[in-house]
Amino acid sequence: FVQFSTIPDVCLNNGTVQLTQGSETSGMAGGPGIYSGPGVSGSGLFNPLTAGVGTHTLTYTWTSSFNCPGSKTQTISVLAAPIVNTFTTSGNRCETQNIVFQNTVTQGAGTINTWIYDWGDGTPITTVTNGNDITHTYSLPGSYNATLQLITNGGCKSAPPFPLQVVVNALPVPNFTYTDTTCLPQAKVDFVNLTPPNLSDWYYKWYFVLNPLNATDSSSAVSPSHIYSSAGPHAVTLIATSPLTGCNDTITKTVNTIHPAPLASFNFNKPGICLGDNVTVLDNSTFADGTSSSWTWNFGDNSPNANGRIQPPKTYTTAGTFDVKLTIKNSFGCTDDTTRPFTVFANPTANAGPDQFILEGGSAILQASATGTGLTYLWTASSSPASLNSISVLQPLASPLADKTYTLKVTAAGGCTATDNVFIKVLKFPEIPNTFTPNGDGIHDYWEITYLNSYPQNRVQIFTRTGKLVFESKGYSKPWDGNMNGLSLPLDTYYYIIEPGNGRKPITGYVTIIK
Repeated sequence: FVQFSTIPDVCLNNGTVQLTQGSETSGMAGGPGIYSGPGVSGSGLFNPLTAGVGTHTLTYTWTSSFNCPGSKTQTISVLAAPIVNTFTTSGNRCETQNIVFQNTVTQGAGTINTWIYDWGDGTPITTVTNGNDITHTYSLPGSYNATLQLITNGGCKSAPPFPLQVVVNALPVPNFTYTDTTCLPQAKVDFVNLTPPNLSDWYYKWYFVLNPLNATDSSSAVSPSHIYSSAGPHAVTLIATSPLTGCNDTITKTVNTIHPAPLASFNFNKPGICLGDNVTVLDNSTFADGTSSSWTWNFGDNSPNANGRIQPPKTYTTAGTFDVKLTIKNSFGCTDDTTRPFTVFANPTANAGPDQFILEGGSAILQASATGTGLTYLWTASSSPASLNSISVLQPLASPLADKTYTLKVTAAGGCTATDNVFIKVLKFPEIPNTFTPNGDGIHDYWEITYLNSYPQNRVQIFTRTGKLVFESKGYSKPWDGNMNGLSLPLDTYYYIIEPGNGRKPITGYVTIIK
């Protein structure tokens, strides 16, 4: 019994395939089996290139030992390989510069998903998944044999790899010299082109400054001249382009042989000052290839000019913005000057307001005032918490729980500051005992009223049951000792009226003398 199983599809360029799908399953003696058909060799090798693209019918024949043959047929499909139609470069082919490679392809069977580039210069092979333009850089000039091979998602390859000879051209070697001495303000510099071969039909582009702004900053002449209005140094760039290969290269040299005028420059040791402070000018002038000769300072306040590089600290008598001017001269007689504004800021004033009394649990607006320009305010307290509804307004609401000193810092334009303090006395409710023992034993001999002394206008009156006044005090610096006119009063209950003042209502009650 002869069988011939299904044969997998094969790719045109992927080599020969050994056929093994035929068999005899009954166990009868005989054989071996023979394969035949397009592209089949006597040993059963199938050659896709011989058979060609398409579907082919193959036969498997098996002959028994009794010379009885049996056969089966089966088809095999040869898949078309992808094809590289073109593999080219675009643009100039120059050493050390990116060269663009392009290709066109025919898909064949399946979809191309791999492009394999061998650049022919010993660098690693590049494998990508699309046929977009790709770049490669050759480090040296010469002729290189690059190849491109395609692979489909079915594993079919283009064969052999498509060749491309890439001729990489050498870059030009630009060079130049220039005149070594010239002077401002109209400093003419002559440039001599030394690029080999020095041919007039080569393309040259000169840039006389680092960032050209107009046509006068560049030239296409072989050996041009340029007039500079500043000492530099100036970065001069020459780009030489070969008309045969399109390759170009660049050289940049620094022109630093121009005699410059001196450059007046100075700073202040402070960005601005408050009136009464002083400022020092700091000379930063440069005299190039000359030597220093003189410095003249004008401070802009109608004071006499001052001479010399180092000046003592300057104190202005009025606030304002002053134009400070420095004029310098070098040993060649060249001069330069520069002017810088300097601001003297007026000082602010700060008045934290009058000291105040407040009842315990109460509040008071701090009656502060200030003058100046661009004022900001900052309140701080002698202890925490500050108990202010804002620390950055001029007149905040203060609600301290205990005596507290507040400091107002006023900051004006230029960072000028002024400070002032205000004291807030917190008047706590008097703690009034209802008994005391004036017996001379040193314990509770006096009617001590805690916190009453903090009320500067307090008044205390004490009466007998019948309304007779036995003690009166304005202010309570000396507590009542239980006496009247130097005589000890008897044990009894007495009645008091305490008027603390400062907005607190009078307090009435009784106190008992115990002996």
